[in-house]
Amino acid sequence: SHAYARSSTPSMAALQNIICQMEHGTGTIAFSSGMAAISAIMLTLVRAGDHILVSHYLFGNTNSFFLQLGHLGIDVSFVDVTDSNAVEKAIKPNSRLLFSETIANPVTQVADIKGLATLCQNNNLAFVLDTTMTPAYLLDAKACGADLITGSLTKYFGGHGNALGGWVTDTGRFDWTSYPIIADDYKN
Repeated sequence: SHAYARSSTPSMAALQNIICQMEHGTGTIAFSSGMAAISAIMLTLVRAGDHILVSHYLFGNTNSFFLQLGHLGIDVSFVDVTDSNAVEKAIKPNSRLLFSETIANPVTQVADIKGLATLCQNNNLAFVLDTTMTPAYLLDAKACGADLITGSLTKYFGGHGNALGGWVTDTGRFDWTSYPIIADDYKN
């Protein structure tokens, strides 16, 4: 039931269901913007002392957000996602996830998505993929190995910037019970 609009509405539930189906996911949450979606992912999945790998090639606001995470005690390594071997060299024992855009906005570097997905799977890293530049009808991010898919509805659905939104879809590929923050919750 939809008791409070900040939590859910029938329209929001319909949007989330449509995106989840398009992305072949197990669940989707919509947000007020793409940056809100990315922020929610990071503030949920990383904490001080964790290390994350982040693409060098990012939308400006996304880059600024990741720089700010460093001030919260999160170790951020910016890596060349066009070269999965270079990314592998940056992995540390406390690495938790890899964040990349499929095609970088605005300069259009193309990430080695399948190589990155294999690298993440082999190292138990969550692979977070921003598909703003490659909507579901162009790329099946789940089939390419993404664990969480995010994007900007501002560009993806509207395209004109007159309506803001973002989303996160869990593809069901990652065993979240093995993820440190979540595993700690299961212990308690």
